[in-house]
Amino acid sequence: MKNLIILVLFIFVSNLILAQAVVYDNNGTGIGVSPVFPSTTITLPNFSVPANNDRLLVVCTINVANDQPPAVTFNGTSMIKGATRTTLGSGSRMTLYYLTLGSGASSITSDIAATGGTPRIIIAGSFYNVNQTVPIDGRDSITFESNASTSFTQTRSMVSRSVDRVCDCIGAFAGSNSITGYSNDNGQTLMGKYTNLVFGGMSTKAGASSVPMSWTYNGNFSSSASPDNTLRGSQVGINIRSVSTLPIELVFFKGKQAKEGNELYWQSATESNNKGFYVQRSKDGVKWQDIKFVSGQGTTSQTNNYTWIDDKPLLGYNYYRLKQVDFNESFDYSPVVLIVSRKSDKVLVYPNPAGNELFYDFNDLKSVQSIELYDATGKLMQETTNINGKLSIAQLPSGLYWFLLKTETGNIYERVVKQ
Repeated sequence: MKNLIILVLFIFVSNLILAQAVVYDNNGTGIGVSPVFPSTTITLPNFSVPANNDRLLVVCTINVANDQPPAVTFNGTSMIKGATRTTLGSGSRMTLYYLTLGSGASSITSDIAATGGTPRIIIAGSFYNVNQTVPIDGRDSITFESNASTSFTQTRSMVSRSVDRVCDCIGAFAGSNSITGYSNDNGQTLMGKYTNLVFGGMSTKAGASSVPMSWTYNGNFSSSASPDNTLRGSQVGINIRSVSTLPIELVFFKGKQAKEGNELYWQSATESNNKGFYVQRSKDGVKWQDIKFVSGQGTTSQTNNYTWIDDKPLLGYNYYRLKQVDFNESFDYSPVVLIVSRKSDKVLVYPNPAGNELFYDFNDLKSVQSIELYDATGKLMQETTNINGKLSIAQLPSGLYWFLLKTETGNIYERVVKQ
């Protein structure tokens, strides 16, 4: 009997390099313009991105007013806006941009120009070992306001992975008073800053499941004299994704239809801090559900093979992927396997036992040539080519019958009892 199961696979057979963490180039810097007469263009001249693999440039701008974000270019190429936020009260705007620069044996040195609106500050820094296809996969922004007279600390946490890196920009404004000092005091590295009434700073920190980024401001910004003297600011952040998508060396992830269900199997050549794999399933490739957890091997250079069978697959499309999780709860995803399952060659006949009418269901009624009904001795009692999913058996006596469904590819029998 011909099997009507249709199987489609997207198979990934390629070695992934053991995770390479994103690295900051230690080249951050900042520049500002006159706080009295801000121009519509500001330039950070001769910024140099060192030679390395899979580079990314990150730039932060601060507008004096809540204008539209400026257009930012580096080496004649427009940068992509990653996150933006307007500060409460003062209405200044902070915007973060990024640009992938690929791998190169020589540095790239050029001006960074911000044009449009009222830009006052540009701060920049670069990274390497960054995924060039999806360099940014998380972003966040907030505003803050403080009535403290001399000191205020702002903290914001970002979700990240151990091989990634978080970058944030922060800006603060204290009206006619001044910010006399600052500290980035949660372990992050200062990349660049500019201070002149309006303060702007950029910092970076290695990724983890939760990465706090804190800034403390000191100065005379009491709100007692005027609302304009209240400290106000905004903070924007992005997660910079590593060139490696999994902290393991995944040799393959495959799937096939088996007798027991849909069989998934994969192999790792090396693993680093691997807690395990959540097998996830989706019917549309968009919304995913955890259906099984398979423990990993921690850290090992041994080849490991994994297998799991989904014995209750969905009818139709079954998308599968692995959510690999570290012991620190950082995670990433494998490529996707798709298995399309349809009904097998079984006919559903009901009710059974039946009364005066019998119903039947088959995955492809158009392929059915005829329906025949035989008694227990093999005598043909009824035959029809009117295939509509139901059959009247009111004229038949009670007893055992054989329901026969004839198709182009073969015959299917079901035992039926009439009451």
